[in-house]
Amino acid sequence: MVGNGTGFSVANGKSFPTILNHFSVANEKYLHRDFTASEARVNYGRPRTDGAIFEKAGYKVIHLYTSGTVKTVYYHHPLDTTDALTPEIMEDAAKLLYLGVLDLANDKFKTGLMIRSSAASNSPVVACTVHGDGLTSLQYRTKPGENMREVKFTISAPDVLQLEKKGNCFTMSVAHFGELYQVQKVDSIDLGSDLMAGLFVCSHNNKFSEEVEFTNTLAFNPAPSELFPYKNYLGSLLEVMDVATGHRETVASSTTSLQAPNWTPDAKTLIYNSGGQLYNFDLATRTSSVLNTGFADKNNNDHVLTFDGKQIGISHQPEETKGQSVVYTVPVTGGVPKKITEKSPSYFHGWSPDNQFLLYTGERNGDYDIYKTSKDGGKEVQLRMPRVWMMVRNTRPMGNTSIFVRPGQAECRCGAWNLMVKTKPNLHLMI
Repeated sequence: MVGNGTGFSVANGKSFPTILNHFSVANEKYLHRDFTASEARVNYGRPRTDGAIFEKAGYKVIHLYTSGTVKTVYYHHPLDTTDALTPEIMEDAAKLLYLGVLDLANDKFKTGLMIRSSAASNSPVVACTVHGDGLTSLQYRTKPGENMREVKFTISAPDVLQLEKKGNCFTMSVAHFGELYQVQKVDSIDLGSDLMAGLFVCSHNNKFSEEVEFTNTLAFNPAPSELFPYKNYLGSLLEVMDVATGHRETVASSTTSLQAPNWTPDAKTLIYNSGGQLYNFDLATRTSSVLNTGFADKNNNDHVLTFDGKQIGISHQPEETKGQSVVYTVPVTGGVPKKITEKSPSYFHGWSPDNQFLLYTGERNGDYDIYKTSKDGGKEVQLRMPRVWMMVRNTRPMGNTSIFVRPGQAECRCGAWNLMVKTKPNLHLMI
């Protein structure tokens, strides 16, 4: 490198991203210089530099250069003098090399989620493990003191981790945020009944301490195999999630079932159903109040606000239809519901962007399909997709896209017109 400039450039660095990252992080944390990198390429210039000599000998090399020249230099020419040096960049270059190499030498730590028999260092254990260099594996020890065994993943450095115990079967699921899980299982591992579970971080060098930040961390019991949906309930957490970062916040919890929260357009309130009633949840005060829906006291989880937030479509199960769902509308401030669908069962799922039409799923003559009708009720229009169970989940504000669910014979298929949808799972521990 030439000791003149304001920033750093790492030639060939992009071809070795794992190594480059140690130096990039050191600069970001401590030096705050401009920092760039390039892909590996043949070095035709300045063949006397150390990097070129090693490359010519067949070694893989990264070169550290300065960028942002502030004084005239001639590169290995008699006109170069010590006046061309900028001592500050030379000092920071030494710091960058020291910090980067130190971090590189200490990247053999590991972290993750763990379930173990006891706090003893040689305890039987199952661990969802991510190493500092990105290696990811399901590690386990079935007897006290035996060597750890592992099942390796192809994914490197996932940031979404899940570990589940169900009986003597342990399932590890990992992903990069916004992508599908990779899954591995180990079976027939008996850790006993009085277990310890939690997060861990471990340095491979006792001269160093390590620090890891966990977010969106949950620990809960998975659903029992005998669970009967809509008859047995596990309780609920009411959460809000930043769709860009995936960060989740629990704003309320209940031993009963809280279902289908809808945002109001001002983002101040969530409207959910529970026990047949609708509730307003005030995000500022974290309190709930009943939304008056009059005689409609057997509301299910098929309810949606208009785009202007003034009306809400609901699905109530009245006695006169023997509990089959009927679609109504009611002001978001509460009031007497207005009946929309004469036929049942009908399950409401979305408004048109102009708030003039309602979209819902209905069973007619033994077939489920998507229907549309006016906000005032009347004749319903079948949207021509017979002989499949269709659920309209929502429409986009421009009105040209609907998301739907269509089960096939062996699996449930999700799709959309003109829209790709990705789920964003979150880091949690299941025990």
